[in-house]
Amino acid sequence: MIGPLHRVAGCLSAFAFLAFSLLPQFEARADTVANSATPRDGKVDAVLDELFSLGGYSESDDEFFGVVANAIVDPAGNSYLLDEQLCEVRVFDAEGNYLRTFGREGEGPGEFRQARDMVLLPNGKVGVIYGQQTRMASYDLDGTIGPDISLTPEGTRFAFMMGAQSRGGQFVIQQHSSSIKDNEMTSTMSMLGLDVDGTVKHTYAESSTTQKLTGNSISISISDDDMANAWVLLEDGSMAINHSGDEYEIEILSPEGELIRTITREYEPLRRSDEELERLDRERRERAEQSGRPVDHDPIEEYYDVIQSMHVGPDGQLWVMTGRGRFAEGVAEDTLGVFDVFDASGNLVRQVAIEVPYMGGSDEFEFVGDRLYLYDESRDARTSMFAGYGMEIVTDQETDGEIEPLTIRCWRITLPAGGAGSDHSLADQ
Repeated sequence: MIGPLHRVAGCLSAFAFLAFSLLPQFEARADTVANSATPRDGKVDAVLDELFSLGGYSESDDEFFGVVANAIVDPAGNSYLLDEQLCEVRVFDAEGNYLRTFGREGEGPGEFRQARDMVLLPNGKVGVIYGQQTRMASYDLDGTIGPDISLTPEGTRFAFMMGAQSRGGQFVIQQHSSSIKDNEMTSTMSMLGLDVDGTVKHTYAESSTTQKLTGNSISISISDDDMANAWVLLEDGSMAINHSGDEYEIEILSPEGELIRTITREYEPLRRSDEELERLDRERRERAEQSGRPVDHDPIEEYYDVIQSMHVGPDGQLWVMTGRGRFAEGVAEDTLGVFDVFDASGNLVRQVAIEVPYMGGSDEFEFVGDRLYLYDESRDARTSMFAGYGMEIVTDQETDGEIEPLTIRCWRITLPAGGAGSDHSLADQ
């Protein structure tokens, strides 16, 4: 799934809440790399070369999109765009020229519904993960239909895919599954490393909770508290995980799930303005009134999450978007922001500023190799789509309430050789 959707709360019903911690606490912290607030090589501006722009008010039928889940790029430089609403994959060349479409809505071979993610599998095939009973449709790069693969644990009655990534020869999914036995429902959140045929190779983390069933109805609610705050597969197949947005602490796990190192960085959380706190409270009350549910009186988070999202950047290193990198004074409101960049040893080597038009409340982005894909209005479109499924997206960022046609823009990113001598101030990031 694109970008930081750790704010998603999928609510199938209002009266049950299953809370559990996703990842176990490791007693041994292994190697801890403690970084100061100042990167070794300073701060640089990324150089962006726009490759293409698709969609928007284009009159071409090939450029009409519903909700784009994510993109992958094949060895020839072609972009594969998964439209989770239209249930298809559209392929464009490196200049944005339309090539072909494959996949369609349904339950037969090569068909899917409610797609959540698309990955380029270690065997070179395209995998589309879809549906509440998590399955994966597979295709050759030319769209030839491959086997349909079950990703659902044995004995599962309900399952929800929370995310999937494939990189460095690894294929990992995060999912919530539920099974029922003897009038009890056991719910499990797990992070699993799989073979391309869906066989579990490694369990990175697994945590379960059990509740007695009462009455004839079953209710499931998934909160962002149930998931890792952010995670990403790195180029060498290891995994970076941030458990809590309250701390600048990143664990690096081997492909087998063993803790390699912990990365920390000196950081002062950024407080929201009084005006924003008032807006968030007002929007919460409006949502409750529209849904007919009681108002949630839990305190609104006074501070932005320390870590907003994590990515593999165009240089193949770990890129971290922080609350300050996105919202601090000095970061233009309509730009993507400033990323912390860590090398393979966990050292904060520099910060990279990316100045492209970006509205966090409605847009989404992702890095794929040396490319940046930005999806205008994607969050708003996804909110509308999920509302049709009886689900709700809760976001802490303001939108204008008006959904424009989805536009996809793609840039190639070039980075300067070093950041020393940059005239940018690091005080506010």
